[in-house]
Amino acid sequence: MRIVILKCEALGDVLRTTPLATSLFQQYPNCEIIWIARGDSVLLLEHNISIKSVYSIDLYPDAILSEKYDWVISLEEDTITASLATKLDTKKFSGVYIDLNGQLNYTTDMTDWFSMSLVALFKGHSLEEINLIKRANKRSYLEILYECLAVSYPIYRPVFNVGAFEKSAIERRLESCFSNTTVPVICIFMGGSNKWARKPFTPEQVLTLVDYIKQRILCNIIVLGGINEEVMLLDIQAKMSSESCCLGASSISELATIISISDLLITTDSLPLHLANTQAKPFIALFGPTSSSEIDCYDRGIKIETLLKCKCCYLRQCIECLDCRDNFNLDSVVTSAVSLLENFGSTTKFGDYNG
Repeated sequence: MRIVILKCEALGDVLRTTPLATSLFQQYPNCEIIWIARGDSVLLLEHNISIKSVYSIDLYPDAILSEKYDWVISLEEDTITASLATKLDTKKFSGVYIDLNGQLNYTTDMTDWFSMSLVALFKGHSLEEINLIKRANKRSYLEILYECLAVSYPIYRPVFNVGAFEKSAIERRLESCFSNTTVPVICIFMGGSNKWARKPFTPEQVLTLVDYIKQRILCNIIVLGGINEEVMLLDIQAKMSSESCCLGASSISELATIISISDLLITTDSLPLHLANTQAKPFIALFGPTSSSEIDCYDRGIKIETLLKCKCCYLRQCIECLDCRDNFNLDSVVTSAVSLLENFGSTTKFGDYNG
């Protein structure tokens, strides 16, 4: 059986979709899975043993269009990806395609998922209706996806492999940051996509969270960001106390490696938590403008929503005076952190909790 999955971006969404390949490979032994991705997403998939071939949507062999397939699963909503999916010669098709009117459309088996996405606008739904459906949803992304495609459970973890060489290099960096290496390392990811303006933390909000945790848990803290947050990380580092450091991850692999050698992750962004899932690392995910229901925790994550009633608004630019990021119950964050560290252990000696 030959299956093509088209899921190109964003990085976190591609990563959290990888369990689909694992499950399909288990459900259809000896099947050949081909994945169409884009940019850095290709790197996320290259060493996945369930996937035979990974191609970029921007550079794929001509043979893709001439070969025959048993099932095409089209999960992107852009015209370039949908156009390629529509051209593929397949016995079964699920997901987004270009219809006879030249518009984006999706197959009925995928209604439960795509009725919550912008492609539903082409079916006559308003943005308000789409957001209402998203807010009412209580199933995770993979639960919906598996049910739409009739894929057998269980839902496996996302897949990403951390190299031993990179892990050793990061460990050496951290040894120079902390004088006490016998206490847990808590990683706070401050960055993320600016798709929703009030999703990433500001430097002041990071410092508030760091101080609150340090006063209550004996631990080392890493404030982690991407290459786009380097200036903010330097600003935060200058204002932090000892036994805390800032690290900028220059690649997905480096980000995954730092998370893998930490004992706990706290994040507002989905990519780091999906990477934590690949490493079976405990995490706390903080949710303001987006839905917590879509996220799979695999029994090692705790989801905490803002206390504001306007949570899960899906507004890219918030119009409220109050900031959802300033309205998390920090006592719940600390209690959750202690619980996860106690239940799942740590690679270092667990420190005293002063709550």
